[in-house]
Amino acid sequence: MTYSAYADAAFTMGMIFFCLAVVSLVSSYAHGRSLRGAAIWTVLGGIGLTYALHTNPAGYEFADAPRLMMRAIMGLIG
Repeated sequence: MTYSAYADAAFTMGMIFFCLAVVSLVSSYAHGRSLRGAAIWTVLGGIGLTYALHTNPAGYEFADAPRLMMRAIMGLIG
């Protein structure tokens, strides 16, 4: 992986963690439990996205997200 590939992987993991945070938030709210799990996923997602935004000098655009995430996943798989 190159330097930019690490940022792309961090961006992908951050987005996945934010999706897990939404699922955890809805589940915790529906079952009347505390929101600690959602808070943890949100912090992890924020760390991943912050790392990606600070290490990628070119930045990201919203339209590039699907292609970027597929490229990162394929790079991790093989």
